[in-house]
Formats: sequence, structure tokens, C-alpha cells
Amino acid sequence: GYVLWGCVFYLVLSSSVLRIVNLSFFFFQAEDGIRDAQESRGLGDVYKRQGINAEYGGSGDAAMAAGDWDCLNGQYLDWCPGDLAGAVVRILLEILEAPDLELDQVHLIRKRMIQENIADRRKVLALAVSPNFGTMLRSRALSSERWQEVDRLYQRLVREDVLPKLAGITFESEFAVQRSPSLRFSLPGASALGARPEDKDECIGMHTDGQYGHQPGEMNFTLALTQMHGTNSVFIETEWQKGDFHEVQMESGGMYAFSGSTCRHHNKRNTTGRTRVSLDFRVIPMSLYDDQHDHGQKLTRETRFTLGEYFEAMTVEDPEFPINAGNQVD
Repeated sequence: GYVLWGCVFYLVLSSSVLRIVNLSFFFFQAEDGIRDAQESRGLGDVYKRQGINAEYGGSGDAAMAAGDWDCLNGQYLDWCPGDLAGAVVRILLEILEAPDLELDQVHLIRKRMIQENIADRRKVLALAVSPNFGTMLRSRALSSERWQEVDRLYQRLVREDVLPKLAGITFESEFAVQRSPSLRFSLPGASALGARPEDKDECIGMHTDGQYGHQPGEMNFTLALTQMHGTNSVFIETEWQKGDFHEVQMESGGMYAFSGSTCRHHNKRNTTGRTRVSLDFRVIPMSLYDDQHDHGQKLTRETRFTLGEYFEAMTVEDPEFPINAGNQVD
């Protein structure tokens, strides 16, 4: 279902033309769409932050890895080559047939679509009041043959830039990596997360990924494709139930890591007037990967959070472990 928070619009009808005089609205997708289509899922157990390894009862090497792994939580990372983020932006604009726009202005595509279909009153009305235009943009991108180009750039980023650095931090060479990145749109007047009936503009879609079946050893990586700032960003606490929510601030090409399975995060209604577009993906060192996790539950998802479905195994060939890696994060 969908929740309509507010809608004010004026339609002028004539015998042959439907003219949009003014349109302003706030729409938010309901809770069952709190993430994107490839990740729609039901509630699972809540993972409290009692130390990642406590969930497995592990010790030794895994505990050491967990300690180094946790040092990434809340870190800004300069790990994305500038040309890669720019290439993804260009591909998305071409897929959305808006090469003349800046990516943070893609919400203007709605007006273009209304003008292009002005003779079809039913289609214009559907476009005007659609509560999930961001989902429409994302679906167009994900269903395009050119999304494979984004996937290839993502694979390049992970294999050439991200995993070698993670190997140096964790002293591990094998990782479970999200097969394809998630694409997020936070449009003006809306949010990248779904709103529950009780949500307020200042706190939309509060959750941990663990509530939706994700493994506690996962680390989330967000890659900004536009500026992330103010109410178009994501707000994350530093530890489970600590409540010290902070705004992630990045320019296009910036990366941020956080423990999404254990740290609560939420959105706000975007009042910046600019769309935030970002990619995010999850990685788990194989020492923390639970091969029994989620095997028996499909919930509302098409895939389970397991190797061969949501994740794929990747190995860093001939990793160069620094002598004094410690908890250094560039």
C-alpha cells in the first residue's frame, strides 16, 4: 500500500487539453517498499549490537577480523576513482533520456513526461499523482540493457579498489560481495525510504538491515552520485540504540561505510530541491559470513542473503598486507 502525506494540485480541463497549472505533493512509499524492488523483504530478527562475533559465538581469528572490520563503521572513504563515478552518472542520464540535465535534477523528468503525454488525460493524471516516481526512475534504470555497464563499473570498483583495501584492513583475502549494487533516488518532497503511517518528516523509515534478514557481519558502503547533504541524505547512529544520528555529507564520488545491520538509520523528507542519487552495496569477510543464515527463509524477497543469490564470493589475488595495518582507514 502507499501513504499519501499531502497533495495539493489544480487541474484545468478543456475538451482537448489537460493542463497542469500547479502541482505540489508529498508522497512516500509504504513500509513494504522500504528498500528497492530487488530487496523487498519481511521482518526478521533484530540484531542488537553486542559485538558482531557474539552472533556466531565465534572467537580467535574471526574475533580479530571482527575488531578490524568494525573500525570501518562511520568512515568516509576516498576509494572511488573520479572517472568511475562520472561514468556511472553519464550512463544513468542516458538511460533516463535526460543527458541535458544534472543528475540531481532528474525529478524534472516527471514534468517532461506529463508534457509528452498531454493528450492522454489518464496517463497524465497517473504521472501527476504517482506516489513512487523515484521507483519508476529506478525501475527504468534497472531494466535497461545499459544497466550491465553500471554493473561492470561496480565490479571494477569492488575488485580493483575496495577489496584490496579491505584485505589490508582485515588481513583476509576472501569476501562475500553483493552481486549488483542497489540504486537509490531521494526526490524533492519524498524520501528514498518508505514511510510508515506513524513516521514524521524528520524521521522516515527508521530501521536496521538486520530487521529485514541481513547478516550482522555485513558492512554497508554508500557511493554518492550526487551531492548528499541536508534532508536528502541518510541519518545513521554510530552504535545500536545510541541515538546519536548524524547526517552523511558527501560530494559525488564520495564513499561512506557503516554497519547497517546493527546501526539504525533513517531518511527525512527531502526539502533541498535536489535529488540525491546513490549506489550502495554490502560486503562480508568470509570469516564472518554465516553459511546457514537465511537459507530457510524467503520471506517477501525473491532472493535470500546467501552466496549464489544476493552475494557472490570474491577473492583478492596476491593481497599485499601492510606490516602495520592496525585500524588505519584512508
